[in-house]
Formats: sequence, structure tokens, C-alpha cells
Amino acid sequence: MVHTYRGRTQLEQVMQQLKPIAKLENPPRMEGRFMSMILVADREAVAEVRRAEEEEAKREAQEAEQAEAKRAEEESQILEQERLAQETARKAEEAQRAKEKEQEEEKEREQQASDVLAAEAASASKPAPTRKKAAARKSPAAKKTATVKKTATKKTAVKKTTAKKSGSAKKPATAKKSTSAKKK
Repeated sequence: MVHTYRGRTQLEQVMQQLKPIAKLENPPRMEGRFMSMILVADREAVAEVRRAEEEEAKREAQEAEQAEAKRAEEESQILEQERLAQETARKAEEAQRAKEKEQEEEKEREQQASDVLAAEAASASKPAPTRKKAAARKSPAAKKTATVKKTATKKTAVKKTTAKKSGSAKKPATAKKSTSAKKK
């Protein structure tokens, strides 16, 4: 074989890479056209490597959990800030609505007050209504009462005239005035 040194170099590189977990049982040697070597696994070394790999996996898992927890915490803080911002905006909007409502009520009160003042001013400038106009503005019940009073007044007037004719001693006070007015 012409390039046996290249084969030996490759086998030695493999042996160097596996040295932490394997022991060399037979060094590289030629058997016809083939070169071979025998390596045996070192149980203690393999167990240590597995423990190291498991610890590394655990550490990576913990780091991932911490990173996930941190991300979740940041996310919850962002959500809380958004919620607070929305609540603040809602409260500000409610306050604005309440302020507008209060202003509308104030304008309404001012309008009512100015209407009352205008009505008072208008009633003060108008002349006092006559009896007929006042009766026309009265409610139906008030009109009925006024009619009853008129009827009662007519009956009294009828009684006064009959009292004059009969010449009785009892004359109403209004009748005396009318008789004294006739004498003059």
C-alpha cells in the first residue's frame, strides 16, 4: 500500500476525539488491505459525560423557564399598563360627559330663570285684566264657581228689591245706601 500513513492519521484523529469516553484496546494495524484499531467504551467516563449533558440540559431548561417567566411578566406588565391606560381614558371620558351634562343643566337653569324674569317683566308691563278676561282664562271649575256667585248675587239683588216693596224693617246695608242716594 502506498499511502498507509494517511489511514493511520485518520484513525489517530478518531482516537483523540473519543479519548474522553473510550480506551484503546488494539492500536491501528494493517490486516491485508485494511487498517483497523479497537476502542472500548469507558463506563465511568460515559456516565460522567451523560451526567454533564443532563446537567447542561437542566441548566438550559431553567434558563429557558426564567426567560419565559421574564417574558410573561413583561407581557403582563404591558397588559396591566394598557388596562390602566384604558381605565384612565374611560374615567376621563366619563368626567367629560358629566361636565358637559352639568353645563347643559346650568344652561337649562339659566334659561328657565331668564324665562321666569321675562314672564314677570311681561306681566308687570301688561294692564290688570278685566273680570271678563280673567273669567275667560279661568279653569272650568273656577268658571263654575264664578257662575254660582253671579247667581247668588242676582238672588240677593232680587231679595233687596222685594224688601223695598214690602217696606220691611230689615234692609240690607247695600239697600240703605241706595235709598239714601235716592233721597239726595
